[in-house]
Amino acid sequence: MQKKPNASDESNRLKELASYHILDTLPEKQYDDITKLAAEICETPVSQITLVDETRQWYKSNQGVDIHEVPRSDGFCSHTVYEDDGLMIVENMLEDPRFQTNPFVMNDPFVRFYAGVSLIGSGGSAIGTICVLDLKPRSLTQQQVKSLQALAKVVMNMIETHRNTLELNTYADDLQQKNAELKNFARTLAHDVKSPLNSVINNLRMLNIQHSEKLEKDALELVQFAENSSFRLAKMVDGILNLSMNAHLLITKKDEINLEQVIEEVKQLLNPQIPIQFTYTENSTFLANIVAFKQVLINLMSNAIKYSDKEKLEISVAFEELEGNYRFSFEDNGRGIEQQGLKKLFKVFERVKGVDDQVEGYGLGLATVKRLIERMGGLISVSSHPGTGTKFDFTIEK
Repeated sequence: MQKKPNASDESNRLKELASYHILDTLPEKQYDDITKLAAEICETPVSQITLVDETRQWYKSNQGVDIHEVPRSDGFCSHTVYEDDGLMIVENMLEDPRFQTNPFVMNDPFVRFYAGVSLIGSGGSAIGTICVLDLKPRSLTQQQVKSLQALAKVVMNMIETHRNTLELNTYADDLQQKNAELKNFARTLAHDVKSPLNSVINNLRMLNIQHSEKLEKDALELVQFAENSSFRLAKMVDGILNLSMNAHLLITKKDEINLEQVIEEVKQLLNPQIPIQFTYTENSTFLANIVAFKQVLINLMSNAIKYSDKEKLEISVAFEELEGNYRFSFEDNGRGIEQQGLKKLFKVFERVKGVDDQVEGYGLGLATVKRLIERMGGLISVSSHPGTGTKFDFTIEK
């Protein structure tokens, strides 16, 4: 009788077999080459690569017989997968009570000899075998057994590679779909932002043209400032949309950037309501994607403004050109962050307890900064001291 498997072991074995997605796949030459080699090494007319599922033995490769599957109850390999050492050799089927009445022993092809080695998956379960059969009683040499065991490992590696390839293809398909969804989202978002923004720009322009003589000087300056800021914002929306549609531009499209100038543009765009003292490395120019770099500065500067607890915010931006990249540091004198909060800082939708409680937001800013910098071939790190301030160090690939 067949050794009765433990129910939980059998359940795990079947799950592991299913995870390889190898059942009922088409014949493949590399598997046929292995069974051909096994038959030659063991000097047998038949060799097979067998996978044992719940009800059947299915053959991935066959040498010497034309058969695709048999009921599990009639198979020999369904016994092998439950051998403790993963090896089963039956030198004469007629002398083994388990197989004396087996239809393949009693009838054509009248199998008399069987040797099988289990295929052990990465989870530890035997999902099938590589086996050789003969029509006469016989034995294998020790070297032939070792060779068959070695071939079993080769076959299992091939099956593992098959699964890995499928997973990579699935991941690539999912990534392609997500990128398409992201592009559609960015296009929709940009449209939803630009439509009201264009209305604001047009209304401000009309107000500036038609009512400039009626407005006091301070009010007119505010209108002009709002109009200019709206233009900059519209240009940035176009740039972000362009980046989302052409992510490779983060690396391939580089602009000559003047650090002082871009800091001033970001400052005007944010229009902070608290006094800020800026210090920066003077006469600093470098090559990077201007839209992406502005987005980095906007998020860092916006955070510094939101979390400032001083009468005057101090921001220092340092620049250094190295052999393969540019190095920046962005430091403020804000309230700082506790050590445990730093771990969450770059995670999407994660907000730092105690620091973010009184500030509106969605935890997207610094996650965006990290992804932009990584796409530009750089890295970012943060250090902070509560009550003193926070410092971001990051690099951009040249």
